[in-house]
Amino acid sequence: MTATSVDLATERWRHERPKISEMGGKPGKPMYHDVGDVIASGIAVGNGVVYFTAVGSGKLIALDASTGEVLKEIAIGPVFAGPSLSRGRLYVGGGNTLFTPIDSECFFPKKYTGSVQCFGLPDKEKE
Repeated sequence: MTATSVDLATERWRHERPKISEMGGKPGKPMYHDVGDVIASGIAVGNGVVYFTAVGSGKLIALDASTGEVLKEIAIGPVFAGPSLSRGRLYVGGGNTLFTPIDSECFFPKKYTGSVQCFGLPDKEKE
């Protein structure tokens, strides 16, 4: 993920996800080794923070919008949804049903049921 100037001429910062040692397949028999942690979600930006999810690790990531510094990473499980901001809360949908229900052919961690997780954001005035 990169942040650029408005005219796209200058890269301000870059965030690269760490590799994942094993992914996909069945427990004890992963399909892939040493692979990238794909950012396949939309991105939400609010109050100087960039939020997104990573597919392989199943994490919600928060970066400082001006520097790209990692502020927080939270494991939320299998996810293909991007985060949404509303009224001082961050919402993320979980689960992924894009693939057939056969674990052995899955590229990413699976969860057949969905969920919505809600995180309260810090109050700027109380920091």
